[in-house]
Amino acid sequence: MPDELLPTFFVIGAAKCGTTSLHFYLDQHPEVSMSDPKEPHVFADSRSLDESPDYRGLFKPGPSVRGESSTGYSRSPAEGDAAAAIGAAIPDAKLIYLVGDPVERIVSDYAQQVAVGVEPLSLEEALIDFDDPGNFYVCASRYAMQVENYLRYFEISQLIVLEQWRLRHERRAVLREVFSFLGVDSSFRSPGFGAEIATREDHVRHDGLLWKLRSSRLGAAYRRLPLGPRLRLTRTLRRRAGGVRRPELDPERLAALNELLLPEMGRLRELTGKRLGHLPGAPPA
Repeated sequence: MPDELLPTFFVIGAAKCGTTSLHFYLDQHPEVSMSDPKEPHVFADSRSLDESPDYRGLFKPGPSVRGESSTGYSRSPAEGDAAAAIGAAIPDAKLIYLVGDPVERIVSDYAQQVAVGVEPLSLEEALIDFDDPGNFYVCASRYAMQVENYLRYFEISQLIVLEQWRLRHERRAVLREVFSFLGVDSSFRSPGFGAEIATREDHVRHDGLLWKLRSSRLGAAYRRLPLGPRLRLTRTLRRRAGGVRRPELDPERLAALNELLLPEMGRLRELTGKRLGHLPGAPPA
């Protein structure tokens, strides 16, 4: 495939850590083209796709900086080894990795998989083998393990690790950092930077009325409305429809997950040299 059809960077995850919002913000920049759809999963398996597409037609023509945001790229080994595949195909790619509270991420991830109809198990059933490195949910919260896998194929200078909390609360500074990392105008601003997309309250059940409306012609027309009013109205409708129930972890399972994942946070700090103050186990400021 010609180089001009390939991404030059990847938002590799983690799922439920703000990747949809970041994808949207990046796509506002005139020097950047983001894939449509957001998650083509060209370099990894996906439980929600029958087959992997290629990149033909996914980027708008013009910009030389092109990105996509498949969260399965940091869900190894459950969704394949994207690090090796990307390293072989695009060894000079840049990588952006968003991370958040690892246990909260697991619960949100599970809730979304239930909402879209691909998870038949209860949360406890889905986590019964939580200490297996291949557990679908837990492997995506093993942040150091995922980064170490990428560093087998990429230099640390090609990777930037960002906290979800900062994207939410220090957005302007984070976007300047990301734009600078990508080599585009870091002073660029957009009214779209005020929106937060695909939050917990945005989950819609696959068997509900709102899902059917979203998939209809009316839903397609609705998505062409301005983003701000559309998000406010959509979230009001979702709350009235009941939304998706967020499950609670058994206290023993919660403690076991924290014990398993806390060392990952320490290793991630060592790998990145960052304090990552909004992740568990942060050293004093």
